Amino acid sequence: MENSGKMANNGSLKNNTVAFSVVVCLLTALTACGDSESEGVDFNELNELIIKNQVGWNNSGLINYAFSLQRLPGDCPTADALPTVDVIVENNMVTAVKYKHSGEDAPLSLGMTIDEVFNEQLRLLNQAPKQFSATKSGTELPQFDLDFYYPKNYYVDISSADCDATQVNISDFI
Repeated sequence: MENSGKMANNGSLKNNTVAFSVVVCLLTALTACGDSESEGVDFNELNELIIKNQVGWNNSGLINYAFSLQRLPGDCPTADALPTVDVIVENNMVTAVKYKHSGEDAPLSLGMTIDEVFNEQLRLLNQAPKQFSATKSGTELPQFDLDFYYPKNYYVDISSADCDATQVNISDFI
């Protein structure tokens, strides 16, 4: 597998991603008004940060890559964390997912492309969460890779209810 590659005709994909991002930005601005649970979240700043990094990611042209994906339940005392998986993406599609610690095949549904991670971030932001940060205990903004702009970690808690939060960590990107 190549570490990187350029998609021959990625203009329409980028245009669709940017159009989707603009729609999410507008919806976020409309739904963020007046939500008392979300007072600590600056939706405009977060939206700009995600979009800026999404554009940087799209401009990198990477379509073949691999990374480790960890998902932790943020506020659900009865839920177990999903095992960390290694995700292999070829031609911008998830082609393999393996459990990190055993190397055994995992269901493809446990994997996602970086484009899908950005879309998930924007979808979650559109829900006007009470917390959207790098970690559960922190207030700093989600972290993005400085070279390729992919999300490195983020924590989202939708409301004060239990079991509606998640921590996502992306590591070992190649």
